[in-house]
Amino acid sequence: EDMGIQRFYLYLSMAKPSEKLILSYSHMKADGSNSGPAYLIHTVSKLFPEVKIKEIKDDQERAASLESREEGFAFLLSGIQRALRQEDDEKWREVFQWFVTDKDYQKKMAQVLSAAYSENPVDAIGKATARALYGKTMENSATRLERFAACAFAHFLQYGLHLEERVYYEFKPVDMGNVLHEALENFSQMVKRENLTWKTISETDQRRLADQCLQRALKTSGYDVLSSSARNLYMIERLRRLLYRSVWALKEQLACGEFEPGGFEVSFTADSLKSLCFRLSGDEQIRLQGRIDRVDICENGEECYVKVIDYKSGSRSLDLTEVYHGLSLQLIVYLNAAMELVQNQYPDKKTRPAGVFYYQIQDPLISGGWEQTQDSIDEGILKELRMSGVANDSPEVLEKLDKRAVERGKGGSLVFPLSYNKDGSYSRSSAVIQEDRFRIMSDYVNEKIKELGRQILDGKSDASPYMLGARTGCDYCPYHSVCGFDEKISGYAYRKLKTFSDEELWSRMERRKADDSELDEGTEGSN
Repeated sequence: EDMGIQRFYLYLSMAKPSEKLILSYSHMKADGSNSGPAYLIHTVSKLFPEVKIKEIKDDQERAASLESREEGFAFLLSGIQRALRQEDDEKWREVFQWFVTDKDYQKKMAQVLSAAYSENPVDAIGKATARALYGKTMENSATRLERFAACAFAHFLQYGLHLEERVYYEFKPVDMGNVLHEALENFSQMVKRENLTWKTISETDQRRLADQCLQRALKTSGYDVLSSSARNLYMIERLRRLLYRSVWALKEQLACGEFEPGGFEVSFTADSLKSLCFRLSGDEQIRLQGRIDRVDICENGEECYVKVIDYKSGSRSLDLTEVYHGLSLQLIVYLNAAMELVQNQYPDKKTRPAGVFYYQIQDPLISGGWEQTQDSIDEGILKELRMSGVANDSPEVLEKLDKRAVERGKGGSLVFPLSYNKDGSYSRSSAVIQEDRFRIMSDYVNEKIKELGRQILDGKSDASPYMLGARTGCDYCPYHSVCGFDEKISGYAYRKLKTFSDEELWSRMERRKADDSELDEGTEGSN
């Protein structure tokens, strides 16, 4: 009965107009979800099939149908956007005039107009300020240069103004990585202290030392938050599993080849390494420093092969495009430092690069059946834990990295991405390059370091993060609330970096090195 009365009242309302009746509905609910027409629309459509539903797209029609301040303000905002695109109309001006003169909306209108017509200021701190902040001799790291290549303004905030994130009482993924890094460093020291070797250490000793190293790393790191809840206590067990798996995998990978660990957490500075000191101008220079997670060495007669490994708690690969644009310099800088360190250690031997790799610290799961043996399960896990990066394509070097890779054929290496075709050639998925390309990559990175260093000391500090495919310099940046970067604001835009094929990248890197060498010679002559 109530429903009938309500429909009767609705009928009376609809019967009152003498000239025109307009029924409207929205495609969207207040929460942003889709909305269909009410039953009344369907009922009227059946009564008057000749009447067609019309979309209100024309702004003149929208202006004529405004019934409230909220609708008018929404129309005003779209009108301002049209005006910014040089698409003006009289109806919008009338609505604009009404809101400007309305006392209740004057403050809101001031905010809207300020936001609509604001522009990105030209950000530059000047050469004198840059020198005052960073000095004529910059003590830098590869990570810092990568930050500058990603966004100059983020570099200025972090290394110029020294802004830091607020510290929260929590345990984040980055903290997990720090603990595992320290635990692995302690583990390598204890292996050496107890006269054990990575290739022969038993599983019992692995777990015993890993437990001790984890407890020490947690204690020295001061992560008391891990005892604050049951969830955080579980994180300790997860860390233990990750450490067990990492120690086991690193041992198995070493056992596959002939390399021996030459150093863990190897620190380096420009004071002892000439290859890490770059002159930018007459009195300006950049000096690199850092710490390599692991350097492996393999001696062979008059030659000494060098392998660099960097531990990562997240997925990471060596992307040539990122190297070309200066976004991934760390691994190549580490290789340059390691090559010089090993050359100083073995002055009578020729030092050759064997490869640069990332090892992701993880405890993967693999699928299989009950019939699988423990050996096949271990092999599957090792495949998941293969390091990413590139290796020297010399058969001699590859055999020393993994002497059983050739036997596995298509199964490939358990150390890094390497597999063979039926004819014995390397498959397309193999991460190998010619030895001279290590030199090309090294020389190019050195020139890129000088280019970035000059830009820093020239005062470049604009908020112009990179965009490379789906990745941007804003993805993991903590300075969103400071920089004000917004593509909708005039003057803000991503630097869209170009992508190239691998062969084109190698050609460009080699050509860039030749061009910069000629430029440096001309500069030195003029000085």
